[in-house]
Amino acid sequence: MLSTIETINQVVNDFIWGVPAMVCIIGVGFYLSCRTGFLQIRKFSYAIQTTIGRMLRQMKVPRKPSASSSLYARPWLLPLEQEILPV
Repeated sequence: MLSTIETINQVVNDFIWGVPAMVCIIGVGFYLSCRTGFLQIRKFSYAIQTTIGRMLRQMKVPRKPSASSSLYARPWLLPLEQEILPV
């Protein structure tokens, strides 16, 4: 009995996750691309520039925070060992 259920399950899974699933996935992807005006293609250069720009900004040496920084305005957010610079 259990082997019959497993066999039926395998046949159904092979059918559903075969061609019908690929048609649905590709079809929905194409439909959403058309509805959004191919946003992923039109804004690709912006996405790359933004991503690369953020990566390069993170690689720079961080600036020393100014006295008006929010951490200095709220000293309880600073570690206990660190001194608060006078304003």
